[in-house]
Amino acid sequence: MDSLFIPISADTTDRLLNEDREAACESLSTPELAAALVLMKLHAASQSGLDALEKLLATAIDVANEAIGQGSGNPLRAVLLRDLNPSMLQWALTQLQPLKINLMSDTEVSAREYLTVVGGWDFGYRQRRNDLTPIIRTRDAGTGVKVRLTDPQARVTDCLLVNTDEPLHVQGLAGTGKTHLLSGLIELLPWPAMPLVLCQTQQQVRAIKNRVPDSHALFTTFHGLALEVLEHDKNLKRYEFRYTSPTPDRLHPATQIGDAHLARHLNFRSVADMTPAQVAGVCKRMVMSFCSGPARAISSKNIPAKSRGTDAEQADLVMYATALWREILSPAPNILMPIRSYHLIKLMALRGFTIPSTFSHVIVDESHDLSIPMIQVLERSPQAFISLGDDLQALSGRVNKHSATIRQRDIGLAVRAGVPMERVLNPLIESHPSRPQIQYEGNGSIETRLSHYDKLEMPERPCAILVGDLWGQLEWFLRLSHTSSRAGFELLGSRQELQRFAQDLIKLHDRGERASHGLLFKYSSWTALFEAESAAGNTTVERLARRLQKGLGMDELKSLFVRHGNDQASGYKLAKVNDVRNLEFDAVLLAPDLLPRPTTMTPAERAKLLSAVYVGASRARYELMLPGYLSDWAADLARLSTI
Repeated sequence: MDSLFIPISADTTDRLLNEDREAACESLSTPELAAALVLMKLHAASQSGLDALEKLLATAIDVANEAIGQGSGNPLRAVLLRDLNPSMLQWALTQLQPLKINLMSDTEVSAREYLTVVGGWDFGYRQRRNDLTPIIRTRDAGTGVKVRLTDPQARVTDCLLVNTDEPLHVQGLAGTGKTHLLSGLIELLPWPAMPLVLCQTQQQVRAIKNRVPDSHALFTTFHGLALEVLEHDKNLKRYEFRYTSPTPDRLHPATQIGDAHLARHLNFRSVADMTPAQVAGVCKRMVMSFCSGPARAISSKNIPAKSRGTDAEQADLVMYATALWREILSPAPNILMPIRSYHLIKLMALRGFTIPSTFSHVIVDESHDLSIPMIQVLERSPQAFISLGDDLQALSGRVNKHSATIRQRDIGLAVRAGVPMERVLNPLIESHPSRPQIQYEGNGSIETRLSHYDKLEMPERPCAILVGDLWGQLEWFLRLSHTSSRAGFELLGSRQELQRFAQDLIKLHDRGERASHGLLFKYSSWTALFEAESAAGNTTVERLARRLQKGLGMDELKSLFVRHGNDQASGYKLAKVNDVRNLEFDAVLLAPDLLPRPTTMTPAERAKLLSAVYVGASRARYELMLPGYLSDWAADLARLSTI
């Protein structure tokens, strides 16, 4: 994981971007001028690799030294004054991470340990500087590939390789290099190992596969595995209900069915004081509860607490929920019945699926999101599985644990961010109900800056703006789209989902037309939505309501989505925390909606809030901008939590 450290700091690049050009350039030393010019040339030279960039830096320093020695002054200053382009510099700063280029701290720049005794660039500094990082140990994969690991990663690897036939779970805090470790484990498993690598999303599959393109491993998602197994595996046990292969329309996340429609289709009757439509709503939740648990049949345990009545009423609800489950698996041809990943995974577990013995190991990424049915499949399969996760990143607030007999190893030493990040993440870890046995330890070789805001203003520097949900994402999308003085921005995550959410809001507000989006579907009117969301503490809905009242309509919305959110060069990004769990950014701003006003809540509710902030904050590498009241907020959450 070789990197090139160039002698210019983040503060200095800020001055070049925001202060008077002549004044900013006048104060720069020769190495800083040379580094700034390398950044300005990055677009043209980036394809040449780090060695070529280092030679460019060294040549610029040599040219300046020679001119100064001849009494001609420093030519680099005039060149930078001429060529400095703030937009190009902003773009260059967004490319540092993928190109493995690091800025030095002000202290490093001043120390000048990167220069020789005669003032030239020291080509040995790059290796010395990289040796200071936590990546200090190597393992030979036996194929000529050397896998470089931090000390904790190496200990995990050694533990696995001592006995490759025993399961192993790795609890690694955010930014400790779990994806790098996972890729290393794939490389290090001895031939003829052929692991099956399971991920939650296609994005994760691509990220890992790209690191080990020549691996014999098979990569897939849990959703893809379940579809493939249910369609083609002839060894599955018989199940009491028939299964029909779902059409793409049934699998599409936008497909919904209304409670009243469902109740009519399945001939539901009233139960207690619930209407048939309300019964259908309860049955949906019962099926979801059943699919997340270990039971083989729906029972009264799956009934929501507020809906439990007499034994007879509970029996009716169980009967209706079972009918719904049967219909989900094989619906009548006259209804578009949605089917979700958790339905497929539950059925796969019920039918006794085990991972084929042709796979030597099963490697699971993001194991904190594993459902109980998926854990059942893993633990009864013949081969050892290796799972990597971080319980604090479970945004649902719940973590399903493996068997207590499975080996576990912990990693707390970060490779992503510096020591200052400890002041942010460790208080969140301390307050979290799933608090692990380890603390976060920052990477001493990386300078990470923390800044706090009380009144939120548009960030001056390119950064990733992270929000908690679609409400916050829509508010920021509108805000960024209407800020004409700013550069463009890139919208991460599902653009279609945000647009559909916004369109459904407008339809509900302007026409009273019921939404199809899952977050809005339950509301029959704008008044019902506004009152329920406001009561739940959603302050964003009030600001969006004012924007709708001012005339935000469908035509304007469509125009905004056409013109905005596609600028990848600006460095500004907008995303929900849930969409960036496998990403990292040079700079991150946590939006205030991630820190709602603390109220009395259950440990699970507290876990959801703390995990969202933990995930968002830990995406930052060099700079994190966050509300000034974060520490007090975390402490208040812990104090108000109910037993």
